[in-house]
Amino acid sequence: MCVKIYNRRFCKMKVIDFKDAKCRHCYKCVRNCAVKAISLKDEQARIMVDHCINCGRCLEVCPQNAKTFASDLERVKGYLRQHLKTVISIAPSYAGVLEFDTPGQVVDALQKLGFYEVRETAEGAALVTNEYKKLVRENKMPNIITTCCPSVNDLIEKYYPDCTKLMAPVVSPMIAHGRYIKKLYGPDVKVVFLGPCIAKKQEAIGDERVEGAINAILTFEELADWLPESISTPARISRWVIPTQRSTASIRSAAASSSLSSPRRKRTVTTRYS
Repeated sequence: MCVKIYNRRFCKMKVIDFKDAKCRHCYKCVRNCAVKAISLKDEQARIMVDHCINCGRCLEVCPQNAKTFASDLERVKGYLRQHLKTVISIAPSYAGVLEFDTPGQVVDALQKLGFYEVRETAEGAALVTNEYKKLVRENKMPNIITTCCPSVNDLIEKYYPDCTKLMAPVVSPMIAHGRYIKKLYGPDVKVVFLGPCIAKKQEAIGDERVEGAINAILTFEELADWLPESISTPARISRWVIPTQRSTASIRSAAASSSLSSPRRKRTVTTRYS
């Protein structure tokens, strides 16, 4: 399974934006942005994409609901309407976010929406863990920063570029899983990641180093809004049906013959706050 990442140009993508009509000049977002990534133009708040780490803090504090984020929901619905083979990778945090009696209900509901298969992102985590073990065994990096959070990665690359050399050169479980799924089902399969974080969209779609691993991102909130539109009552099933076609040992052995490396690069941000 080839999962090598090439060092390509970073793609600017506006994940978070503003609705001008709703922005009431309270500037609460400006005061709460930890990296000062919000500017003012014509009395309207504006996201500075080069500075933003997509942490979502501005979405949380905006009292006017003037913030929006780029949604892939219609794109995903389009895949399903066209009957394209679409596999969903579901983050393990679903267990603490979605309401269900048994995990199988979540799988059943997603398959009723039209997804070809539901798989756990934990499969990708097994691949990534194996690469972390290799790094430790090789002992070439005396200090290693590891995180699956794209906001933390952006924070380091943009604001602490001298620390990029300490970052583990390994992709996230989401990216590893997307590539693993495309290896199983072929390059034409559509892979959708379902998780809690909007920053994953920048990682999957906006960073050309990992282009093609994930085709779309859905948040749990989007799924919660979508399900009632399409399914009146999720079927009650009693058994766990997320498939694992190969054992964890087999997954790890596949990773051993390939690369999960992700080159880190400095993307220093120079602002008036520096």
